[in-house]
Amino acid sequence: PGSAGGCNPLESLSQLRAYYGRSLNFYRANPRQIKFEVLSGLTVAILKVPESVAFSFVAGVHPLQGLYGTFFLGMIASVMGGRPGMVSGCAGALAVVVRVIMSDEGPFRDKCLWDRREFVFFTMFWCGVMQVVCGVLRLAEGAKMISQSAFLGFFNALAIVIGSSQLETFRKPKGNLEGTGALETHGTAVGCVPVNFGASGNADWYTFADKETWLMLVHIVVVMSVIQFLPKVPVIKVPGTKSTVKPANILPPCLVGILLSMVIEWGIFRGALDVSTTIVKDVSPIAGDPPQLHIPDVDWGEWESYARCLPISASLCAIGLVESILTLQAVDEILDETTPNWMKHLECVAQGVGNGISGLFMALGGDAMIGQSCVNALNGAKGRLSSLTADFSVLLFVVVASPFIEIVPMAGLAGILFIVVMHCFQWQSLVLIVRRQIPFYE
Repeated sequence: PGSAGGCNPLESLSQLRAYYGRSLNFYRANPRQIKFEVLSGLTVAILKVPESVAFSFVAGVHPLQGLYGTFFLGMIASVMGGRPGMVSGCAGALAVVVRVIMSDEGPFRDKCLWDRREFVFFTMFWCGVMQVVCGVLRLAEGAKMISQSAFLGFFNALAIVIGSSQLETFRKPKGNLEGTGALETHGTAVGCVPVNFGASGNADWYTFADKETWLMLVHIVVVMSVIQFLPKVPVIKVPGTKSTVKPANILPPCLVGILLSMVIEWGIFRGALDVSTTIVKDVSPIAGDPPQLHIPDVDWGEWESYARCLPISASLCAIGLVESILTLQAVDEILDETTPNWMKHLECVAQGVGNGISGLFMALGGDAMIGQSCVNALNGAKGRLSSLTADFSVLLFVVVASPFIEIVPMAGLAGILFIVVMHCFQWQSLVLIVRRQIPFYE
């Protein structure tokens, strides 16, 4: 869709408007696709919630900051971003960098935790400004310089990170703590009041002697089997009619897996066997109020504020754009499509606008989410309606529907992401490496 041009922002915006027109015509001609897009978006939203909460803990801020960031960045990237169907939100790569601001060993060790969080929002705002500049200058074309071996390494590393992070499902949950693990002190700051950023720490691992371990494995195996084999079920004739239906076309396989996991947890494990596994609420309650406009409470006229934050903003800008462009190409590979350059430039601008606005609404910000983007693509969603549905669903979960999302078993969500690992890892690269057909350096 569209040309490979995109020589300036105005041309890119005109091409985007033309794409919206083609998208509306597509949905009018294929109304069944609307159902798939909406249901896929709901599935992605359910996956977004625990991941956003987890990355908030990594960053050292309250889970609502991560959920708000997922909403703002995802919504803006869905509306004005380049790649339809790609999902954005609170991301781990950026959360690790933000942790530097919140840590007692970081450049803000002389500030109280509450003040450090204000600098997080200030830093995220300027990260967004830098990303918009990068998009206007068309720096996304620099992705052409990334070698094929680097792409393979990116995909494989993401698969390993996603897979290993799901092992946290097998930790025993603890109750809410007064702060995150590394944030129980205030560095060299004095006169600080205790804060509660809603963290929920994890203690010991479940062992094979614990029945919860085997119950969670049941969740994982059932969900993975549904996602893997439901699309392969042949067309079934509807009794009493001449029509036929393919089971995988009724509901997205990932959503079927989640719903089946909930039935197993609440109908069998808790209902009949009187045992339980970890659910989203055990990790952290997610209920909250709608996000409010909040200008970061820092000294905007003091050079020291910029000297401390701008280097971190530059790091966040580079990491976020590189990961987003590589995720865009990963979705292209799954859908066997090629995204034109003008869409890549718009994606950079959209990521920047999303992160800038996140900084003004006490949100963490982020970039493209590779796992959720792959799930969306595997569900058959190709348009912006799926990601828009996911973003608004996240906000609804926080404001009014938290009781629903909080009862989802964590092991069921892990099963979905293990399928993502299987599709994301470039298995053929192992053969190429063994045969020395991919150089160790270029």
